[in-house]
Amino acid sequence: RRIDRRGVAREFYVVGTVHTPGSASADEVRSVIERVKPDAVVLELDQERFDGVLATFMRDEDEDAMRRTRSSSPSPSSSTAGTFAPLSLPYAIVSSARGYGADFVAGAAAAEAIGALVVLGDAKARSLPDELRARMTDDPADPRRLVRSLGYVARAFGSRGETRVLNSVEQNNTNEKRDETLLEPTASNDDDESARTVSFVAALAEDPGKLSPLAGPLALLALGAAAFVRDLAVPRGVHVEPIVHVASAWRPSGVVDLALALVAAIATGRAAEVLLEDRDGVLARSAARASACCDGVRTGRLRRVSYGFTADSAATARAAKEAGPARLGGTPCFTLRAPLAAGETRRLNLFEPRWLSLMDGLATENGGELVGATLGCMLGVSRRYVSEDWLRRTAGNKRRNLGGSNESGEGRLNSNAEVARSNPAAGAPSGVAHRRSADIVIEPWMRLARVIRCEEGARAVTGARKLEVWIRGLHEGEPG
Repeated sequence: RRIDRRGVAREFYVVGTVHTPGSASADEVRSVIERVKPDAVVLELDQERFDGVLATFMRDEDEDAMRRTRSSSPSPSSSTAGTFAPLSLPYAIVSSARGYGADFVAGAAAAEAIGALVVLGDAKARSLPDELRARMTDDPADPRRLVRSLGYVARAFGSRGETRVLNSVEQNNTNEKRDETLLEPTASNDDDESARTVSFVAALAEDPGKLSPLAGPLALLALGAAAFVRDLAVPRGVHVEPIVHVASAWRPSGVVDLALALVAAIATGRAAEVLLEDRDGVLARSAARASACCDGVRTGRLRRVSYGFTADSAATARAAKEAGPARLGGTPCFTLRAPLAAGETRRLNLFEPRWLSLMDGLATENGGELVGATLGCMLGVSRRYVSEDWLRRTAGNKRRNLGGSNESGEGRLNSNAEVARSNPAAGAPSGVAHRRSADIVIEPWMRLARVIRCEEGARAVTGARKLEVWIRGLHEGEPG
């Protein structure tokens, strides 16, 4: 329980789960969401891994349906197989194991059922290997850093499930630099900000299936311990004099063993930094952002907008052609992950059909040239994209209308969103899994920007079209 700078109390519930099959994590997540009915649900996923988990879920459902009907026909046209080709490594990993990520699917489905905001709060998985490689050579001789990282893991495993007060005087007086977007505690000394940690032992006792991800590492640890004990038990020759024993410890093989042990310890510490400590920080900031989003939507400072679009380039082109420029109107907008300042130049790497169609429309309206065209840039505080096929399966007959926005007066949020609203049947044929649903939280204002440069190209693997577009934020009052 935290209190923000305006004195509003926020409650955060952290559900510890495992993502591999064999545990009751999915039922636990579903039960907590149905009981608490939160305003937002933060998933330990990025968008790419989220797509992979849902693709696995739908693939498994299709295979189960085929098995039940004992049919030898190809998988149904609603299957997601091939939708996100080519597969990146993070997507391939999470979409390969049957039953992987059932806790994520349960959390997303339960959130959608109650209308809660789904926030994808994890770091991008594809960036973690590069970050880990960079950390390995970053000040490896710092012993305090190594002790801190290994201690972080030890504290997690040794938690006893105690309740901790968060707004102590010592914590409030810390000089640690804070992110201004987080929910900072107030200066009051009331003991009403607290957190209850999870007992690792109690969690395993309640659900032994949570041990499954640790089976491999524990087996390796046991083998290493056994080898170490055996090495100690086997005599290293006859030690006549103590000086001989000391010298034998520094023979070349002993130095190599010591060096390998040191490298292993550093690697373990850096892995704990990148995969545990840093990601916990990312998730904490995402939880604060989710809470701020809900408060902003409730007070009108932010807008939550839902719409549908197609990820198929041919369908997007057909829909844009049938809609025509006269049916769109307003100011075309692009959502950004960070605010665009006046005078700032930013490069956009565009390859999704909807954004390519937006730029093509801008070029048409600007006399055939994209350079010099103007568009609006809005801050996307939170974004969730998901297959409409999955929403249909999840919601059943109660599936909400994804063709419209839950806000009015937004103008052209983006060209393809309006195309989807104006002509939802103009996309891919019924049942083709290229329809996507967007649920985003935006600031209700925009900054105009002008295109100052663009380069046409092709993606390296697929050869599909891409655009690199440079835009410059305009000053207030500057003609567009």
